Amino acid sequence: MTKWTRANSDINTVKRLIKILVVHYPDRLGMAIIFNAPFLFSAVWAIISPFLEEVTRKKVLFVSNNRDGSVSEQLTAVIDPKELEEDFGGTRDQYPAPAFV
Repeated sequence: MTKWTRANSDINTVKRLIKILVVHYPDRLGMAIIFNAPFLFSAVWAIISPFLEEVTRKKVLFVSNNRDGSVSEQLTAVIDPKELEEDFGGTRDQYPAPAFV
């Protein structure tokens, strides 16, 4: 989320996205992990999250690296470090691209 800017934060677009997700994909989300979100994204989340059901809000986890660059304990609580790529503080080599194609 390093390229999130104010231009990406149009409230009408966010509301429309929420409506699409709620109407067309109810309870499909297992968990959304937002990694190293910039302050602006967190601020937008603080504004829109009260409009979501509590069950949905609890499925969104904001995670940041610790100050020393190590992975957050929040992330290792939901993902085994052996399954996390090294870029995210885990011990796994990078997943091969063809595995997801």
